[in-house]
Amino acid sequence: MSTLDARNNSAMMKRAEQLKRWEESDTNRAAPTPRHEHGRRIKFSSGCVFLAACSPATRMK
Repeated sequence: MSTLDARNNSAMMKRAEQLKRWEESDTNRAAPTPRHEHGRRIKFSSGCVFLAACSPATRMK
C-alpha cells in the first residue's frame, strides 16, 4: 500500500467516525427550524457608543 493510499484510507476512516458522532449528537437530533430570537438586542454602555462615534473622526484627521 502506498503512502497516498494509506492517507486516503485514514482520511476516509476519520470521516466515517466523524459522521457517526454527528448522527449520535444532540445537534443532529434538534429540530431543523431556527429558534426565534428576533427580540434579542445587544445593549452597549454609553461610553462604548461614544468611543465608537469618535473613532471614525479621529482616523480622518
